[in-house]
Amino acid sequence: MPFLTGPSPLAPLWLIAGREFRVYVATASFWLALLVGPLVTLGVTFAVGAAQPRAATAVTVQSADPALAAAAGRALRQAAGVEGRRYAVSAQGAAPRLRLVRTSQSGAEAQFDAAFPLSPAGRALVLRTLERDAAADRLSQVPGGGPAETVRQLPPRASAPSGAPGPGRLVLVMMLWLTLTGSLGMLLQAVVRERANRALECLLAAARPWQIVFGKLAGVGGVSFLVLASWVGSAALAGLAAPRLSGPAAGLFAELARPQLLAQAAGIYLLAFAFYGLVTVAVGAAARDSASAQNCSRPMFAVLLAAFFATLAAAGGTARLSWLVFAPPFAPFMLLLKAPAPAAALTATGLLAAAAAVAGWIAVRGLHLGAAEPLWRVRASSPLSWRRRPSPG
Repeated sequence: MPFLTGPSPLAPLWLIAGREFRVYVATASFWLALLVGPLVTLGVTFAVGAAQPRAATAVTVQSADPALAAAAGRALRQAAGVEGRRYAVSAQGAAPRLRLVRTSQSGAEAQFDAAFPLSPAGRALVLRTLERDAAADRLSQVPGGGPAETVRQLPPRASAPSGAPGPGRLVLVMMLWLTLTGSLGMLLQAVVRERANRALECLLAAARPWQIVFGKLAGVGGVSFLVLASWVGSAALAGLAAPRLSGPAAGLFAELARPQLLAQAAGIYLLAFAFYGLVTVAVGAAARDSASAQNCSRPMFAVLLAAFFATLAAAGGTARLSWLVFAPPFAPFMLLLKAPAPAAALTATGLLAAAAAVAGWIAVRGLHLGAAEPLWRVRASSPLSWRRRPSPG
């Protein structure tokens, strides 16, 4: 491709990104991290599937027609057997509901809750079973059978909002935090490594500071995004088996398989990695060696830890922390945990993007000024006094 090797200003950026990507992909830790998510998801899916037959899932059938409710209970048990489930059907309770309304002598309407633990094919089977059984009963009572029974399915009824985020969103937040924390450590070492062995000066002779900054960001970001994609992708594939699962596991995997939520998580992760990654590059450019880089990066990782615990507190229903969605260090996790109103989400995303742009300017400027030597040094006579060294040239 010409833009990788030609005179395009992006050519050095892609070369640096490819180099960083190959360095980390060649390590055993990368492949271990890549396989952890799929293996855990596979284990959870098999464990839940193996334990599921021991317990029946509670469901509710509501209808003013007792005969129709009894027929629906039998139809649900048959559909459950086809999908490897067991139902405990009752007429009352807070369990997922099937509502049936008799509209005419030979017609009825059915409405499942959105969270009803039955696949679309299983729901259609329930309706056809109701029609078949009603036709058989009518045929045994009336010569010729009379008009055919018709059961029409209404759109699913959404559950009442509880104010608490779904389990899938909380799992995505944890995946984002773990992947982000690990990738920032890799990015910090990638900058400090060349900063300490004086290879940064040679790199600056062949590329501009912004090409180096965003090249390293793209290379390490590609590695981290690949790891996150394997984790989230395996959970989304497990969502295909959610119709055969029951209980909390079914809701978790079904939520993780929603394309809209996955697209939102991907966009939020890109912004989060851009913001925190550029801050990391700025810290690495100002450090002289690995030890000083670790010391300088501690505040950033402390903020990451605070953001994680604040998100957990918000997941528990603490409404007082909702304002943190407008604080860029906390915004990625709060946006993913619970989608705010469109105007608030747009404002929070804009603030996060602006903060990432400021962090990028600081990282590029810091790399340029600190190319030859540290931007600051301590006078030997006083460990508390600082003097700025002149920039090269």
